[in-house]
Amino acid sequence: MANVKWRGPGGILEQATQVAQIAKASKHPLRGAFIALRNSLVIYKKMMFDFGYVTAQLHQASVDRDGNPIPWFTYPCVEYLKQLDLRERSVFEWGSGNSTLFWANRCKNVIAVENDQDYHQKIKSLLSVKNNIDLIFEVEPSEYVRAISKCNKKFDIVVIDGPAWRLDCAQKAIRYLKEQGIIILDNSDWFFKAAQFLRDQNLIQVDFSGFGALNDYAWVTSIFFTRNVQFNSLEAKQPRWPPGAVRYEIEN
Repeated sequence: MANVKWRGPGGILEQATQVAQIAKASKHPLRGAFIALRNSLVIYKKMMFDFGYVTAQLHQASVDRDGNPIPWFTYPCVEYLKQLDLRERSVFEWGSGNSTLFWANRCKNVIAVENDQDYHQKIKSLLSVKNNIDLIFEVEPSEYVRAISKCNKKFDIVVIDGPAWRLDCAQKAIRYLKEQGIIILDNSDWFFKAAQFLRDQNLIQVDFSGFGALNDYAWVTSIFFTRNVQFNSLEAKQPRWPPGAVRYEIEN
């Protein structure tokens, strides 16, 4: 509870006062309050358990409800990526971790670069079970950014999710992206200059805003699509039902 803000602008007490004022002005304050409380509990259950927020906190890692590794992106972005057929796709990512395992389980091969020695060793031991991962260690910022250029190939998916230098990484990424590929920029609401640069390269920006594993705040993961992008779905229909969905299927 240390991060909870009780007083001041945006605090719990201010929000409670606003709710009370809205209820007072409502024609049916008691009914509205009951519905709001009921729906809050339903939403809480879906976020905590259906999306796997509780499981992630118990593991202290970015995982879904079943304990499977997922990228530390917003849940809407993760759900979008899960439905794609990536079996023949290649991935390069700045920043490694559970995202690397996620890609390795779905893609043909993954190259990830890491700049923290202790974290590199930890991740390296976890990734040893996979033979389609190449994990690179580069401590110098310039070499870290240049790591993609040493691969001598272009990639279907490039992920920018390292500790810093994201604008520099974006400027490199565009040169090593296939014509039908995508670039994923996490925390794009913080790294707005990197997002602006990628938009200026005639890429289509789609923002996936919302909550995700571990964090107690919402953020934005953005995917930048080339104009010729072509990714097929794993299933016959797209989109698929997300966790917590009402599973209707309406034909018209």
